[in-house]
Amino acid sequence: MADYPWVKWARLALDAEIRQEPLRVKWALETIAKVYPNDTPAIMLAWIDTGVAALGLDPAKNPTLRARRRLRELAANPPAIAFHEIETGSIKHADEVPASVAAAGRLIAARLANDEAQFVAVLASVPEGRELGLVFARVLTAVARWIRDGSFVPRP
Repeated sequence: MADYPWVKWARLALDAEIRQEPLRVKWALETIAKVYPNDTPAIMLAWIDTGVAALGLDPAKNPTLRARRRLRELAANPPAIAFHEIETGSIKHADEVPASVAAAGRLIAARLANDEAQFVAVLASVPEGRELGLVFARVLTAVARWIRDGSFVPRP
């Protein structure tokens, strides 16, 4: 991973989010934004892949038939995007959540489906600046929750 100098900061941000340490998360994300602003797509991919691997769905780390079958199923039938609202327990659709949450969900779904064109299209639809920063943070939060909760239920 020597080719990716941002890895240290991406790991720090994910670790801090998993441990629910908001000041460390903020510091890591601010550093990434200042030092590696052009690497945010690669960092989001790395976070999503880390979450998938942590749940045992990565065939490189868990080459069982079940994991390979599940990845094929995800690629053939991309997951529908719905969001679980933690406070109320309700399920919401993409048009019922903030734009940054919906975009993060679409990015995650595109990666799970191994759909690079869709991933790029979603990124292109997000305005630069604050909105992209919010999407970036939402992806981080979703992946950290998968790892912390031990389940694949992306939530806003």
